[in-house]
Amino acid sequence: MNRVTVMGETDIISAINYARICAFRWDVFPYSLLVDMDIPDSKKNGDEYQRRAWVCFVGVDEMTINCKGARIPAGIFLSDGAERYLLNEKFFSFQCYAMLPAYGGGSQLLGPCEETLEVVAMNAYGAVSEQAALTQEFGGLSYQDRNSLATDAELYDALVKFAGAESRPCLKDMPSM
Repeated sequence: MNRVTVMGETDIISAINYARICAFRWDVFPYSLLVDMDIPDSKKNGDEYQRRAWVCFVGVDEMTINCKGARIPAGIFLSDGAERYLLNEKFFSFQCYAMLPAYGGGSQLLGPCEETLEVVAMNAYGAVSEQAALTQEFGGLSYQDRNSLATDAELYDALVKFAGAESRPCLKDMPSM
């Protein structure tokens, strides 16, 4: 049974609204930024259930997020409004808003601060688990739930298979390490 589905750029833009970024990874695909996240299950109402997703930005030129003064206890939470803009014939800008807890001196919480997260890349692909799990107390999935929904190997295999069939700049076009 296939436990993972691939996502194109349009699916990615809608999927990352209200997601939680768990990890940024550069070790999976050369010249690419992989974002490991929990996304709301669009098949169910609300954010009670989430699915595990990987979004791979291929041919990354730039990544920008201001985390100064923020403490990030359980990942970076994204709000709505994700967008993709064509910058030139080679690169797109993928932008969304991140909600970061802002602190003053010491432990004084000033409240949430909304910052823009931008990734400039040649392309983006995604893979997402078919099943969902109940959101935990801290607003995301537990490590065990994330891996029971989809393993790194399953997500990796889905992205490689999908990218190999694409004609746009993709993983197979990046130099090997």
